[in-house]
Amino acid sequence: MDTAAIRDALVKFARRHKTELDRLGSRKSQLLEIGSLAVCAEHYRLFDYEVLPKNLKRGSFRVKLGSRGYPWNFSWFECVRDSEIVELHANLSVFSSYRMDDGVYVVDVGVSKGGAVPLCKPTEGWRAVENEKLITFAEAKSLVIYPMLLAQFVGIVSEITPIFLTNNRPSGFQEGDHFDPALISIGYLHATAHKIARAYPERGYLVKIVPAMDMKLSLLRSEGRLSASVLARKDEMDLDLPF
Repeated sequence: MDTAAIRDALVKFARRHKTELDRLGSRKSQLLEIGSLAVCAEHYRLFDYEVLPKNLKRGSFRVKLGSRGYPWNFSWFECVRDSEIVELHANLSVFSSYRMDDGVYVVDVGVSKGGAVPLCKPTEGWRAVENEKLITFAEAKSLVIYPMLLAQFVGIVSEITPIFLTNNRPSGFQEGDHFDPALISIGYLHATAHKIARAYPERGYLVKIVPAMDMKLSLLRSEGRLSASVLARKDEMDLDLPF
């Protein structure tokens, strides 16, 4: 992974949004998380949403880079198209779909309905976004995509958005041009995992596998934007991507 190239791409991406990233180190995992947030924002821009950075801190976009901390202390992207408003949050806590276990999971990039995340600390306390207010999410891993990583990702989808494992999507999902739950990696798709991932559509698994994200992020370097969404479904856009 060319960390210098990725840093440069993310700086240009932030400048296009008339801001700067508050913390932009050289750790691969953190750059990938920030890059994944940028790629998600680009997906919505390419589908005609107006993408706006929100809750800036002294003019800088402060990215949440871990599970600790509350979302109202960090920045996010608001995406608006007609009457639809969605928000993109880094490291967002969300309740599981099976509410009987009171489970809470932290996704690397969470796409929620507008207003699902408090703007300030609620008086009654806050733990996570209600599951039904999460639209979709992305997980970012600085690893080669091997079978056990795929199994882990499918397990996360099962706990948070199991409808995508039943050959179905929520009502209005496709009309909103949202992306399916995505596994984003800077690693390649290992040969032992290739057939597994290829069989997902036959099994009714509506998920997106995105290998070699560092190469795709490098496309941001020229103008700070992408010409096509790497998260779009194959039936939406003819991309030279494996999934």
